[in-house]
Amino acid sequence: MLSDQEFEQWCHRLGLPETTKEFVQQIRCSEPVRKVGGGTKNVCGSYPSHKMGKTIQFESHKVELPAIVKYENDEDVLEYYDQPVRLSISFESKSGRRVVTSHIPDFLVIRHNCAGFEEWKTSERLKTLTHKQPTRYQQNENGKWQAPPVETKVQSLGLYYHLRTDQEINWIAYRNHQFLRVYLSQENIVNPEARTKIIESVTANPGMTLKQLLSSTSTSWVDDIYALIATKQLYVDLKGIGLSEPEKVHLFSSQQVAEAYNLIMSKKAAATLDKGQQIDVVVGATVFWDGKSLSVIQIGEKKIVLQGENHLIGLSHADFETLISQKEITGIEAQGVKSTQIWEQLKCASPEDLAVANYRQKIIEPYLHKDPPTNSPVSERTIRRWKAKYHSAEETYGWGYIGLLPNRKDKGNRVERFSDQTWEFIDKIIEQHYENFKQRNKLTTYGILAREWEKAGKTDPCPSRTTFYKRINSRADHRQTRKRQGNRAAYQKSSFYHELTFSTPCHGSRPFEICHIDHTELDIELVCQRTGCCLGRPWATVLIDAFSRRILAIYLTFDPPSYRSCMMVYEFAYRD
Repeated sequence: MLSDQEFEQWCHRLGLPETTKEFVQQIRCSEPVRKVGGGTKNVCGSYPSHKMGKTIQFESHKVELPAIVKYENDEDVLEYYDQPVRLSISFESKSGRRVVTSHIPDFLVIRHNCAGFEEWKTSERLKTLTHKQPTRYQQNENGKWQAPPVETKVQSLGLYYHLRTDQEINWIAYRNHQFLRVYLSQENIVNPEARTKIIESVTANPGMTLKQLLSSTSTSWVDDIYALIATKQLYVDLKGIGLSEPEKVHLFSSQQVAEAYNLIMSKKAAATLDKGQQIDVVVGATVFWDGKSLSVIQIGEKKIVLQGENHLIGLSHADFETLISQKEITGIEAQGVKSTQIWEQLKCASPEDLAVANYRQKIIEPYLHKDPPTNSPVSERTIRRWKAKYHSAEETYGWGYIGLLPNRKDKGNRVERFSDQTWEFIDKIIEQHYENFKQRNKLTTYGILAREWEKAGKTDPCPSRTTFYKRINSRADHRQTRKRQGNRAAYQKSSFYHELTFSTPCHGSRPFEICHIDHTELDIELVCQRTGCCLGRPWATVLIDAFSRRILAIYLTFDPPSYRSCMMVYEFAYRD
């Protein structure tokens, strides 16, 4: 979630009016205006959101729940709130009578460059509502659903209103995210040896299938593999292929490597299908058919024999060429292509280098096909330089993509500017004058560094303020916050432990050594059995053993948390 300062910066960047800013801030600080309820055709519930740090209500497990999962994994969505506000709208009914009613949108969504309300419904439901309330629900020429009365009401606030349907939900991505959800809490408990071996294996074999990785590694590492995918340490196209089909899922070390891989594989397939060119396949070549890798083991006068995992496939030359022309079979190795050198170049490239190469490839692609666009985001001189590098690499390696890599790792002066003794001197100044309860700012501490540097008689120039600030920021952690602001402030930056493992810091070496007390107001209201009066929402005080994470005692009361609540759970635990 955004902090107050980040929210202020977001509002300033978008230039929101003060009224809109206050309206959105009020929603951010308020509870949902109503509790959702289930019915005969819908199932309601609550979703524990990692992004929002709280539970989010959904009224439909077939539409709103997938929408929440979509928000949760969309990097463009900064925050989202369920049942945010009650709006008063007016429209004409089918009979022409003026109707005034209230409307509660499903979500308020705050994105990087905009914010607004989003209502999720099934397309069938919208068709029914359009027939009953034609002035409230409409479908434009492009097939997009609209609600003019609500849009008019919301646009006056500087926000948008979108009607969204189940047709926009990627069900493959939804099922994948639900499958990986259980592994999100295992980021800190992945076996270090498994992480190293798995990432090395995928880096050395980009594009290997999940089934190949599962079969080539220890069975005890299966959960580690899925945990690395869930925490995005391994890249998988979760929107295209379901994890329930591991033979079709291709693994990569990063998204940039995946884009480069797909680009090269498409180029290889296209290279064998030039007009009038006869396809030439050699024994030992690897092809991909229906998501499975096959090897060419025999090329006869009438048939080509492919070997799979446990079977052989014989195809005539005509059928083989037809499957290639239909792009059913891909990954044919073109003659003269030095695949080993290509993959060595890709393995050495960083994700940033691959992202730059992918961008350059998209820019010069029309020029390579002699179909230049009318407007280009880069100059003609830059395009000529990129094309020259592309053609040079094409002559050397067989693929021009390699020439588009910037190879930043080979540029610049890589020699360390300051010696180890200099860094020790800087760290000593930071530790003595910055990391203490006096809470000096960075500029004041830099002045102390410059003075001490001169007193020490050092001949080397003093580091710049930028270098000094970066050194302080590199030390910004739980320990630095504790030294400057105390334990209470540092607690907010301490690591959260989802469960106890051997690597988790010890919460006591035996049961009952350390206990935690937590107070929470329950989401229920009680009624007196004798008088029928509403007693309100009770408070639960829970005593938890830090060693075993077991609940030792629970005390219910209608009074807010107090010293009495703490003493009562102590008493109950002592009696038991």
